[in-house]
Amino acid sequence: MKKNSKKLLSALLAMVMVLCSLPFAGVTFSAGAENSGYYTYTVYNGKATITDCDESISGEVAIPDTLGGYPVTSIGGRAFDGC
Repeated sequence: MKKNSKKLLSALLAMVMVLCSLPFAGVTFSAGAENSGYYTYTVYNGKATITDCDESISGEVAIPDTLGGYPVTSIGGRAFDGC
């Protein structure tokens, strides 16, 4: 029984390793923060998240639909601290 379990686990792990090594077609990753106007943002899977803003921003703020050509889909939890 133990021998069969080990073989099954080994086969499963080998399959996971093969699947993880395949390229992710159509998935875009980006590292690092970028700036546009008052906003600092990151891009993950082709979508922008606002992570910070220039502290000189004041009053009513309009969240842009896109930053750097990427749709803005979220705002970081502390993106507007100090503004």
